[in-house]
Amino acid sequence: MAGAQRPELLLARTAEYDYDAPEPGTYKLPVLKPAADGAVLGADGKPIRLRDLGDGRIVILSFIYTRCTDPRACLRASGVLKQLQELTLAEPGLAANVLLVTLSFDPEHDTPEVMARYGNVFNRKHGGADWLFLTTQNRDQLAPLLERYGQQVDAAKPGSASGPYNHPLRVYLIDGQKRIRNIYSYGLLDPRLVMTDVRTLMMESAAAQAVAAARKEPLTWGEAVRKAEGNSVVVTGTVETEPHPFRRDNRGENLLRPKITVIDPSQIEIVPK
Repeated sequence: MAGAQRPELLLARTAEYDYDAPEPGTYKLPVLKPAADGAVLGADGKPIRLRDLGDGRIVILSFIYTRCTDPRACLRASGVLKQLQELTLAEPGLAANVLLVTLSFDPEHDTPEVMARYGNVFNRKHGGADWLFLTTQNRDQLAPLLERYGQQVDAAKPGSASGPYNHPLRVYLIDGQKRIRNIYSYGLLDPRLVMTDVRTLMMESAAAQAVAAARKEPLTWGEAVRKAEGNSVVVTGTVETEPHPFRRDNRGENLLRPKITVIDPSQIEIVPK
């Protein structure tokens, strides 16, 4: 997308983020690790699983608690997600491929009702990327999620001005295959950069789909074997016979050999030896 068409570039540079945002697709985002699954509660109180939310979309996940008053922590995270939602207003196609998720790590206080009220403050509700506000039933459900995502949360000293918990700011970029591709701390949580990362992942996904579509033509068995690189391979295909090019019987007629054709190359399963 040309610079004039990227609404995030209309955002002003700040003292914290005093640089030009890169062009989407000019860099690679490494796969950091799988995005952890866990049981959570929606703002309507219904139990759901994190893995069931994305539905192939790019997910931007933020851990917060609603009593936090630190402008460099939870308020910053929610403020940036609000900017991201507003930036997607001009691009319905992009908005449809992005899901914003805010998850509380304070289940005793942040009940589904509290998260719903918190969402009413930030979420536009009409237009832009979908935004979910979640919590957990209790700390037993919460603890594995914090551990797997590496989100540290500690009790603050009594009377702390910023709230009852100390925690680093962490926002996670998760691709459509449920893999973490970036983790933003305060120093990286620039909405221009996050949007550029989102566009980069969308370009990566589109390129992968184009390659898969181009490879929909049948593979020969030899091509499938070479793809397996010496490992066993499980495929869906057809088996026919064809004359062997140089093996003949005692009458001089070509022997038959199996002709195996892989119908859908995208479904090849490589089984390591």
